[in-house]
Amino acid sequence: MKILIISLAFILLSCGVFAQNQKTLKILAIGNSFSHDGFSYVPFLMKDIAPEVDLTFAIAAIGGCTLEQHDNYSKDKKQRYDYHKYVPGATTWINKNPVHIKEAITEENWDIIILQQQSQRSQDYSTCQPFLNNFINYIYDTVKNPVKIAWHLTPSYGHEGNEGIEMYERISSTAQKIMAETPCQILIPNGTAIQNARGTYLKDLGDKKHMSGDNLHMQNGLPRQIEAYTTILVLLNECGMGYRGIYGNKTICDDKWLKGKLTWTTGKSVGSVPENLPLAQKCAIEAVKHPFTVTEIK
Repeated sequence: MKILIISLAFILLSCGVFAQNQKTLKILAIGNSFSHDGFSYVPFLMKDIAPEVDLTFAIAAIGGCTLEQHDNYSKDKKQRYDYHKYVPGATTWINKNPVHIKEAITEENWDIIILQQQSQRSQDYSTCQPFLNNFINYIYDTVKNPVKIAWHLTPSYGHEGNEGIEMYERISSTAQKIMAETPCQILIPNGTAIQNARGTYLKDLGDKKHMSGDNLHMQNGLPRQIEAYTTILVLLNECGMGYRGIYGNKTICDDKWLKGKLTWTTGKSVGSVPENLPLAQKCAIEAVKHPFTVTEIK
């Protein structure tokens, strides 16, 4: 049973955030560098995949930030967060630094706020509580509109265990507990999509292999494109458009395409070439279908 930390009336309102076939969507991601990895391509790829979606997207992050720190920082008045925002029709991110997290939370009537744990601690549910519930309470006390909370299942490190599978399994287990025991309603299984890809020839991508540019973060190009595909599938379903297809998207996220689109960088673009896109899309699709299980893809 989910922990009841908000009123029943507010839950009912939150469940009604999206109307059928709604085309306007406002997303805020609060986290750390893995938020930049997972989401910086999303608004630009969304324009290619579903141009009818009027998407506003923002990332409020501090490198390496933990849920405990988010909880603590919400209680002081210091402006700590790096803040990037995409508005409909833009070709680049707007950077506004620094901000207090309350500024980010109240700037728009967000439909979804995405949370995550620091990458190393994401393997251990005990590091998430009580800070996650405290921070969710803070969000609900701060916003003026119904909002859904999403959890970002982040990728494992490529050099940990069998190409990250052992770390991934711990991250997945933590995410399952969060979805079962907290008010998080939406799961974004980017880590599962990356692990799917690591079971294919795509594992050789990246300066450090395993799709990583530094043994921690996903490298620019196809690795982050896979995360963006996964996120977009989830968001399209949430705004009433079903799991409409990303399969067949032909966008090439090379260094030329990336100009102005990055909020955080790890290496040059790798692997985003036409022959790799169908496999990358399958990795994302299977992750959304089976968010806690690595799928063998051929």
